[in-house]
Amino acid sequence: MKILLLEDDYLYKVSIKEFLQELDFIVDDFENGDEALDAVFTNSYDLLLLDIRVPGMDGFTLLETIRKEELNTPIIILTSLIREFLKLINIR
Repeated sequence: MKILLLEDDYLYKVSIKEFLQELDFIVDDFENGDEALDAVFTNSYDLLLLDIRVPGMDGFTLLETIRKEELNTPIIILTSLIREFLKLINIR
């Protein structure tokens, strides 16, 4: 399984990536939403793990862009920010 990880907190990103790699997942990691968007459209991923507040394109805008392009890759949002999460569930 190939996973895209968008997370700008270095230690958090490394710990998630190492954990997933120990489970034999292939993980491409990014700190910037713009770079992650390019990767989504140039690679094939089975899962996207997206942080909300990242440099460049934020996680919400990335999610909206992906869905507008009708990519149905499963997405898990990584956030501890309840307001951002509530905003997300209003996206259809």
